[in-house]
This record gives sequence, C-alpha cells and structure tokens, in this order.
Amino acid sequence: MTVYRGETVRIKATIKDFSGNLFDPDSQEIKIYDPSNTLKETNTSPTQESTGVYYIDYNIPSDSNTGVWYVEWKIVKSDKTGKERYYFEVQ
Repeated sequence: MTVYRGETVRIKATIKDFSGNLFDPDSQEIKIYDPSNTLKETNTSPTQESTGVYYIDYNIPSDSNTGVWYVEWKIVKSDKTGKERYYFEVQ
C-alpha cells in the first residue's frame, strides 16, 4: 500500500484464534514507526468495526520521511500475547 505525505492511512487488524474464530482481545497496543525506526504514534484504543475487527486512522505528516513505514499491533487475551507487523510506503 502506498500513502502520500499529508494523507490519512487506515490500518486494520482482524483478530482470530487458531481455529479461525474472531475474538476481542483484552488489550491492544499499536505502534507506528517511520523508515528510520522512530516511533511516531502509540495507540491503545483502536476503533472496533465488529467482533475481532479493529482499525486506526493515522495522518501522515506533510513533512514526514518517505520510505517504508511499519506498524506493530500487539494484542493480549488472558495470559497470551500476539504481535503482527504491517508495512506501508509513504511517498
């Protein structure tokens, strides 16, 4: 996915268990990093679209670095933790 400086990117996660069932985690932490690995945003309250489906909208600053950015989306359910990484390009 390519996003341009000054635009808003929607980052979405679908959370499933090992059987493929959607579920809501106990907590979430979403961190957005620019190409120089600088943390740009931390969000712990994503918007819930439906059971197990969440998103955040992030406005790419007009003076931000171009290149490949990444998102680390961490969830916790009971005593289990999961983490996924998503990538997008800023031009």
